[in-house]
Amino acid sequence: MNDFAARLILAAMAAIGGTHTTTAAADDAAAPTGKGSCRLHESKSFGDACYAAANARLADGGNAQFPNTRPGYRGSITASCSNGTVTWTAGECASISKALAKAGDAAAAVARSSTATAAASPVEAGAPSGSYRIGTYYFPGWKSNQLGNARKQPWDVLKLYTDREPKLGWYSEDGPGVMDQQLRWMRDYGIDYVVFDFLWSGDNRPLLTAGIDAYLRLPDRRGVQFSVLWTNHTRYTFSKAQFETLFTFWATQYFKHPDYLKIDGKPAVFIFSAETLDANARAIGMTSQDLIALAETIAKPMGIPGIAFIGASTGSRYNYAGSGYQGFSAYNYHSPAAAALAPARPGNLSRSFVELDAAYQDQWSSMRDKGVGLYVLPMTSGWDKRPWGGSKDPLHDDSRSTPAEFRDHLLAARRFMDGNPTLTRRLGVICCWNEFGEGSFIEPTKVDGMKYLEQIRDVFGAK
Repeated sequence: MNDFAARLILAAMAAIGGTHTTTAAADDAAAPTGKGSCRLHESKSFGDACYAAANARLADGGNAQFPNTRPGYRGSITASCSNGTVTWTAGECASISKALAKAGDAAAAVARSSTATAAASPVEAGAPSGSYRIGTYYFPGWKSNQLGNARKQPWDVLKLYTDREPKLGWYSEDGPGVMDQQLRWMRDYGIDYVVFDFLWSGDNRPLLTAGIDAYLRLPDRRGVQFSVLWTNHTRYTFSKAQFETLFTFWATQYFKHPDYLKIDGKPAVFIFSAETLDANARAIGMTSQDLIALAETIAKPMGIPGIAFIGASTGSRYNYAGSGYQGFSAYNYHSPAAAALAPARPGNLSRSFVELDAAYQDQWSSMRDKGVGLYVLPMTSGWDKRPWGGSKDPLHDDSRSTPAEFRDHLLAARRFMDGNPTLTRRLGVICCWNEFGEGSFIEPTKVDGMKYLEQIRDVFGAK
């Protein structure tokens, strides 16, 4: 029995529901003899299909419903309070894929249409045999009281989502052995490089550097190279002098490191938003191409042959050819590029991983057709932003994959790379290693273990 079939069976078992009873701490002010309201601050699970994070105060006789946080499943868990005692019940925690199939699955129709389009579109002939180079983005926000982090204790909210607890526990990314173990896993399961999210303050300081600093301190980085993604989606406008300081920091601190990721012999830098960089450049009388040229004038006297800037953009009107970038990629996509394939809803956001996968495949084809030069193929494990407050469209948070769905997504990516070897050079990057707050993670957890990494190893091969 494969993993997906097993999950469907578990979902069917969960559909029967169940009841658990626990005693909650009574609200003494409201119930002096132990009777009264209930304070909930815990996680609850029913089998493998129902998980919920409960953080509420219920009046005596009251109840509350908490949405299922299990990836790939819908449903909810209900808490009822009676005299300080909480009774938990689970309704139908059905597999999203199964529920969509019962409903006729409009999302699957989108996926079939997208797949048919990709199959019918021209691809490059004669793909040479060779290995893939697969990377993953690393969110460096899991250290308490870190400069630049909006959340001083970032794990506090996540602790309600017990199905997301890392196999390493609620770690500090610079804690003893943490980075070394993460790199061992990456190496063993076929991840060639890690791209650290990089923030730069308005007063010229690097932010959230605990992860990359831990990486650089290791005497053995297990053969996993590194790069940076400048998360430049900020309203702050940087001056030319600030750009010069930033570029100098990268060149002196990272680019000359022997394990830094290179493309065509040049250190690779990912830019989160090409549009934002372009707007910033125009605000100071420059262009993106000017800024990229400025970076190279700083790097070359240091013996660096140039910089391979990789931009992220989904804009249909963006001037890819004249941007100065060596190539393009993305941190994540949320909807397809083609209006004809977009779901008829506000924001055109996916509402299942089936739809999200279809959106990615459509974006791949769109970027190929735009002639972007190198395309570092973006992939995803899904999306579920509920711990960080949820998406504008709440159903967009149903877009987290199961391991089986993730495997299918990776297989589609491999086919695209094989069909477009000059465009992609078989370079890919997965979002993300540890975006637990956004529900985009492949790092081993206590619930899923190594299942997501196993899909990467099986599809692209181990190192």
